[in-house]
Amino acid sequence: ELTVRDFILGVGDDQTDEDLFAALPESAWSVYVGNKASKARYSVANPAEVRRMLRRLITAKHGSHGTAA
Repeated sequence: ELTVRDFILGVGDDQTDEDLFAALPESAWSVYVGNKASKARYSVANPAEVRRMLRRLITAKHGSHGTAA
Protein backbone atom coordinates (compact mmCIF):
# COMPACT_ATOMS: atom_id res chain seq x y z
CA GLU A 1 0.00 0.00 0.00
CA LEU A 2 1.37 3.41 -0.97
CA THR A 3 1.71 6.17 1.56
CA VAL A 4 1.95 9.94 1.18
CA ARG A 5 5.72 9.64 1.34
CA ASP A 6 5.92 7.32 -1.67
CA PHE A 7 7.04 8.85 -4.93
CA ILE A 8 6.90 6.82 -8.12
CA LEU A 9 8.62 8.02 -11.27
CA GLY A 10 8.50 6.08 -14.53
CA VAL A 11 10.63 7.31 -17.43
CA GLY A 12 10.84 5.68 -20.84
CA ASP A 13 11.57 6.31 -24.48
CA ASP A 14 10.01 3.54 -26.53
CA GLN A 15 6.92 1.45 -27.15
CA THR A 16 7.79 -1.15 -24.52
CA ASP A 17 7.55 1.54 -21.82
CA GLU A 18 3.89 2.20 -22.63
CA ASP A 19 2.83 -0.85 -20.57
CA LEU A 20 4.65 0.65 -17.59
CA PHE A 21 2.96 4.02 -18.05
CA ALA A 22 -0.46 2.35 -18.23
CA ALA A 23 0.18 0.24 -15.11
CA LEU A 24 1.42 3.07 -12.86
CA PRO A 25 -1.01 4.46 -10.28
CA GLU A 26 -2.55 7.87 -10.99
CA SER A 27 -0.34 9.43 -8.34
CA ALA A 28 2.84 8.41 -10.20
CA TRP A 29 4.82 10.69 -12.46
CA SER A 30 5.22 9.13 -15.88
CA VAL A 31 7.54 10.79 -18.37
CA TYR A 32 8.02 9.91 -22.02
CA VAL A 33 11.33 10.89 -23.60
CA GLY A 34 10.67 11.94 -27.19
CA ASN A 35 7.98 13.54 -29.28
CA LYS A 36 5.56 10.68 -30.06
CA ALA A 37 2.12 10.16 -28.54
CA SER A 38 2.33 8.32 -25.21
CA LYS A 39 0.30 7.15 -22.22
CA ALA A 40 2.74 9.06 -19.99
CA ARG A 41 1.42 12.14 -18.18
CA TYR A 42 4.43 14.24 -19.15
CA SER A 43 7.06 14.31 -21.84
CA VAL A 44 10.51 15.75 -22.36
CA ALA A 45 12.42 16.07 -25.60
CA ASN A 46 15.62 14.18 -24.78
CA PRO A 47 17.76 12.50 -22.09
CA ALA A 48 19.41 15.83 -21.19
CA GLU A 49 15.98 17.11 -20.14
CA VAL A 50 15.47 14.00 -17.99
CA ARG A 51 18.74 14.76 -16.18
CA ARG A 52 17.67 18.39 -15.72
CA MET A 53 14.30 17.25 -14.33
CA LEU A 54 15.99 14.86 -11.89
CA ARG A 55 18.33 17.60 -10.68
CA ARG A 56 15.34 19.86 -10.05
CA LEU A 57 13.56 17.12 -8.11
CA ILE A 58 16.64 16.57 -5.96
CA THR A 59 16.97 20.29 -5.34
CA ALA A 60 13.29 20.55 -4.43
CA LYS A 61 13.70 17.67 -1.97
CA HIS A 62 16.98 18.82 -0.40
CA GLY A 63 16.93 22.57 -1.02
CA SER A 64 20.03 24.31 -2.23
CA HIS A 65 22.15 21.78 -0.32
CA GLY A 66 21.34 18.93 -2.72
CA THR A 67 24.20 16.95 -4.15
CA ALA A 68 23.01 16.94 -7.76
CA ALA A 69 25.76 17.67 -10.26
